[in-house]
Amino acid sequence: MYCVVMGDIFNSRQIENNYIKEINNEIENTLNYINSIFKGSILADFGLVRGDAFEGVLLTQFQLPNILNEIIKGFYRQKNTIVRLSIVIGELTIVSTDRNKANGPAFHIASDKLLEMKSKKNEHWFQVSIDTNSFAQPLIDSMLNMLSVITESWTDRQREMVWAMSELSEQQSLVSKRFNISTSAVNKHLKAAKYNVYYEAWKNIETFLNNLEELSISDSRHNEHVFLAYYGVAQRKNNMHDYKEAYKLLIKALEEANKELEKDDPQFIIIYNSLAETLIEIGKYDEAYKYITESLERQEELPKSTINYARTLNILGNLLLEKEDILNAEINFRKALDIALNLVGKSHFLTSACYNNLAIALRHKEEYKEAINYYFMDLEFSRMHVNRYPINLADVLYNIAFCYSEMHKITKALKYANEALIIYQDNLPPKHEYISSTVDLIEHLKQIEHLKQMEKKKNDN
Repeated sequence: MYCVVMGDIFNSRQIENNYIKEINNEIENTLNYINSIFKGSILADFGLVRGDAFEGVLLTQFQLPNILNEIIKGFYRQKNTIVRLSIVIGELTIVSTDRNKANGPAFHIASDKLLEMKSKKNEHWFQVSIDTNSFAQPLIDSMLNMLSVITESWTDRQREMVWAMSELSEQQSLVSKRFNISTSAVNKHLKAAKYNVYYEAWKNIETFLNNLEELSISDSRHNEHVFLAYYGVAQRKNNMHDYKEAYKLLIKALEEANKELEKDDPQFIIIYNSLAETLIEIGKYDEAYKYITESLERQEELPKSTINYARTLNILGNLLLEKEDILNAEINFRKALDIALNLVGKSHFLTSACYNNLAIALRHKEEYKEAINYYFMDLEFSRMHVNRYPINLADVLYNIAFCYSEMHKITKALKYANEALIIYQDNLPPKHEYISSTVDLIEHLKQIEHLKQMEKKKNDN
């Protein structure tokens, strides 16, 4: 079963004209972020289909709760924009990586559900329908109704604290730091919001969706598109860093896809790319190269100016870096960057990833000055999105600090390392490896600075 996600904005015609462009920009930023972060789960990228509506198609639903919450948060934080979401797990008659071409019963049901939600004229910011096409549908409906009732009584403060919990690794100490209040005050707000019930309800929905794919595998004789179930469980294993098990499941997904799909089906490209990425994590580079080559061959007759092709080039570049073929890695990263700039421009997560990848390749070549230039291009994008994705910004700042350190520009290195550390400490658990590695870098830089001062003082005497 495929997973169709369809949504529209509540009362979009009543939004002031001054805000429409601003809101649409934020919608595109949110959807682009989802397309980037959850790319392994997506068949057809999320995007606007009309002025106030959007669609996307998932290959696996295990990330569905996270995707829905990102959409709700991203929209509502922009002028309190309310979005209605209709999700259907079902069949497609036309399967395509282009959301404008994909079609079938799942789309029709999602559209009907959305019309039904519109007719109720509900003004609450939580409006979600999930049709699982299963015997447990009444339980899913009950869970969503409970979530709606719980969230309807939230204050603005409670809502932001609950959302902050998911963004800050469920660490109340970090939430207290963000809101500048005590942890006991945070606990009081979360208790009033019935946070534990809210959290458990989402987790139960997530568990059920995961089990649907597991059941499809165990009952494969009575199910079509078993490759989707294997692929979905594999993505979940990848997310858990269980790469060896993910690899086995992806091989099964490929075997089933060969039985179920036409030879030129674009879904093979997604499976090959995922296999290559998983094998890179395992360290089986030659086998990864075989699959990424197959992916590129499948795309030979397709347009090259596509996001999927740029993603494939980035995977190849990462593989070549691991094989220490730095020159060819750089070539592929530059090709991917050219596509990204021409296709989606500078202010896009794909372009940001290309800047970062190219900078890494240049660091391997010890061309730190040019690497910094690309990191600064990425920095501009990361500062624009710091409120939503602070860790991205901290990563770029750390990498700039590292390059300046290698160039022996200690003052500049310290400046960016200290800024990175503050962001990491505000958004990550205290013992996180990013914090410790940044602290180590700062201590190293301070030692060098101290030795230079001692040497200067010695020479002055």
